[in-house]
Amino acid sequence: MLEIRNLKGGYGSIDVLRGIDITVAKGEFVGILGHNGMGKSTLLKTIIGHLPAAGGTMTFEGRSIAALPPPARVHLGIGYVPQGRRIFPQLTVRENLTVAARATRRPAAIVDEIIAELPALERLSSRKGGALSGGEQQILALGRCLCTQPRLLLLDEPTEGVQPSIVEQMAATLARLHVSLGLSTILVEQNLDFIRALADRIAVLERGRITSEMSRAEAHDAHRLSALMGFATPSP
Repeated sequence: MLEIRNLKGGYGSIDVLRGIDITVAKGEFVGILGHNGMGKSTLLKTIIGHLPAAGGTMTFEGRSIAALPPPARVHLGIGYVPQGRRIFPQLTVRENLTVAARATRRPAAIVDEIIAELPALERLSSRKGGALSGGEQQILALGRCLCTQPRLLLLDEPTEGVQPSIVEQMAATLARLHVSLGLSTILVEQNLDFIRALADRIAVLERGRITSEMSRAEAHDAHRLSALMGFATPSP
């Protein structure tokens, strides 16, 4: 579904991505794991078009997207849930969802469909976004993205600022939606337990390059994980 080869980019003269190679198959859940400042968020912003690519290629379902603006990529079927959520705090939950549907010319009925898919939003539908907890705002940001009817979902640090009990619910929700909506997903995270509970395959990003990949089983092997990136300490 998505193929990226030798992708380079960053912020003006500051190089962050230094030759990324990664693919995502239809229906695959791919995790991107890495420390702060390694280029994880920059990668997602470049895929969705918020940052320009300085080199390399990006194709979505066989079509080059490197020159397309973000709205065109959304219309093709790429959805983005940004770090920090960025909801409209003065709008209600339903209004936040409606804005996304209208902006992408999706049918109005999609709002009710997404609320049905995310029952946590039903009781909150008339509450303003700014009055929601961090976890509730994250679910709203996910719902807003789903209103654009994506086939490839880009998730940037969804557990940031969310309490542990809600993180568990979020993992269950994403796993269910991945199957029920037939999504392909790229998840950028630092929460190791969260990412390995969901991802079919995990890529390790260091200093702007994918340095290694591991299966879900390898991610649960402390020795293997420590050898790859030092996120876990091997058992004695």
